[in-house]
Amino acid sequence: MAAVYVGYTNCPDVCPTTMADLAVAVRSLTEQQRADVDVIMVTSDPDRDTPTRMRQWLDAFDRSFVGLTGAYADVQQAATEMGIPIEPPVTQPDGTVVVDHGAQVLLYGRTGPARLIFTSGFTPSAVAHDIALLLEGTQP
Repeated sequence: MAAVYVGYTNCPDVCPTTMADLAVAVRSLTEQQRADVDVIMVTSDPDRDTPTRMRQWLDAFDRSFVGLTGAYADVQQAATEMGIPIEPPVTQPDGTVVVDHGAQVLLYGRTGPARLIFTSGFTPSAVAHDIALLLEGTQP
């Protein structure tokens, strides 16, 4: 099964807390459960989130987490198909870059569409509980 999140490594708030909460959730699973879960972050800022940058950033949370990047148009299409809105990065007059993106974590079972959506502010224990149920084949 997979937990999928769309965000970016330079995010000042929701992305690092979401990935940290996912790391806590995954660490609370049994070893066998952890082996059956992929946590995937798709970047919404592919020009700055190189594969090397994503690997370094994700390793701070959990070395097993997977980072995906690609051309912005492809990332936007994938996010849209998952129902997650993103907008192209915009450089502000002061040089900062703003990247609007959703804050949902989608949980996919072994097959088919996403089974659950967690919005920002979820508790790691709730995610761990529902991951365990999905791994058992039970719909939470």
